[in-house]
Amino acid sequence: DFIVAGGYDRLLKRLRRTYRSRRDAVVAGIQASIGKQDIRGTDCGTHLIWRLSKDLPDAVEFQSLASQCGIVVYTLDDASVASRHLIDDGDRIVLLGFAACSEVAILTSLALLG
Repeated sequence: DFIVAGGYDRLLKRLRRTYRSRRDAVVAGIQASIGKQDIRGTDCGTHLIWRLSKDLPDAVEFQSLASQCGIVVYTLDDASVASRHLIDDGDRIVLLGFAACSEVAILTSLALLG
């Protein structure tokens, strides 16, 4: 009944708008607080890949600094995606999840990181 009545389609559209807004907040927050960065994975999903620029610490140190601010970011090793040692510049990649965060929390956290 839920699918036939169109409830599932409405739910998917609402979720897509919500996650798109959160993704946009992450990208805008990084650019506003830290500057232009190499952000990938913006076409879909609820995580982004951030290849840290050379003027920022490596992924492990960046994760530690973020943690001190109460912000969670993941290295490739944490995500069990691939070892950071197997990918070129893997030690410069962090993963950012945004599904469970509001736009305000995202922007506040990124301003703090900046």
